[in-house]
Amino acid sequence: MSARFRVARNPDQESRLPYLVWLLIEGGLMLKAREAWPRAARVFCSHEAVPWDESSGLVDEAEILLCRRRGAAIDLVLDRPQHARSQFVFTNARGRPAVWWQTQETAQSANPGARVPRGRSTGPLVVAVDNREKYGWKFTGRLLTIERRTLPAGDSGAIVGHPLAAVVERKTLENLATSLSDGSLPAAALGRGRPLGSRGRKRLPRSLSNPARSWILAGRHARSSR
Repeated sequence: MSARFRVARNPDQESRLPYLVWLLIEGGLMLKAREAWPRAARVFCSHEAVPWDESSGLVDEAEILLCRRRGAAIDLVLDRPQHARSQFVFTNARGRPAVWWQTQETAQSANPGARVPRGRSTGPLVVAVDNREKYGWKFTGRLLTIERRTLPAGDSGAIVGHPLAAVVERKTLENLATSLSDGSLPAAALGRGRPLGSRGRKRLPRSLSNPARSWILAGRHARSSR
């Protein structure tokens, strides 16, 4: 198979996913898709262990400039002026594995308040882990510097220059529910001076008074970070 992106008609006429998508990554990845390209909305795909079959005809083909896995997603860039950039996001839907094929436009239409990050760090990233955090995230394989310090809020934070730019508070689902119900978590996220959790930290830095700069990792993610 050449280094080209391919979309073919699914020869299985009874399938609800009428297209096959071929990605040149990890020895070749074949997906079944509901549409041939995410033009108006995100496209549902299924990853099944079936061989590539273009006997029913190709509907799209282009040279691949970039096909790279990034965490739970695969970024795809094609050598053409339109319909050139898209992303495949691997997740779960109703308890079953699923893949969403999206562009920046369709991702924003599905979640109007979301912003697709564009920028990259202009320098080395420093992650500060609170001295009282026993099970800090290890960030294995990431190009960053980890340092221990006492943080005014959160279990870890991103340092940009000198100020603390963002914080992460890791919680179990039970702890998260308690913090939401007693009002301590919303107050701390808004920087109103009330304690965050059980550590008695009094106030967030002014740079973190925007709730959009604070994140909570709960449930499965909280346990897996150990």
